Amino acid sequence: MKKFLCMLTSVCLCFLPLVSYANLSENDILNHFNDVLENRNVYFSDISPYPWAEEAILGLADLGIINGVGDGLFMPQNTVSRFEFIKMITGVCGIVNKNAEAPYGDIDKSHWGYTYVASAYEMGMLDIYSQKLLNGAAPITREEIAYISVKAMVKAGLIEDGFNVPPSFNDTDKMSVFSPFAISQLANLGVINGRDDGSFGPRDFATRAEAAKIVYNVLNIAENNF
Repeated sequence: MKKFLCMLTSVCLCFLPLVSYANLSENDILNHFNDVLENRNVYFSDISPYPWAEEAILGLADLGIINGVGDGLFMPQNTVSRFEFIKMITGVCGIVNKNAEAPYGDIDKSHWGYTYVASAYEMGMLDIYSQKLLNGAAPITREEIAYISVKAMVKAGLIEDGFNVPPSFNDTDKMSVFSPFAISQLANLGVINGRDDGSFGPRDFATRAEAAKIVYNVLNIAENNF
């Protein structure tokens, strides 16, 4: 559990108000982190129609990992960009490397997402995309989320690589060649779910509520591992 707390603290401090930690002990950092959380009072007026995601949204918002869009709204049905999800999953898995570099021509080092993208790139998590252009502002699909999440969890030591059980959803024929085993592994772990009709919707754009639920489930697996 101590290892997990240290990892989680390092993740969350990336999203909390700027403080200098250079001369602070681990206990001082944890105390500051807890003080910030105690003073947060996150509420979104538009998430009650999504009870399956409410705990995840509020939990991640409390940790500063996700934010609303203003005016007390979260907009759970809005799409999530590749930039946004890459930042969330690399942060939660504790695999952000501030010295990482990426070759993409459409994102430079001044971009808020560069460090997260570069970290994911160097770890081979983004090999489903072009090596020249990431198109990071584009909405991310459910199968892309599954693939990137599995890669991140393997790199973080949360799961083993090489899972090869086919998925049981009824639309496997719509899945890209890279995604079936990743989808199946996350479904087996309870990280993702399909639709009521037995489909997964691999090429549907993921919503903010869906992304929050997935990231929150990964965070819970991390906690149980450590």
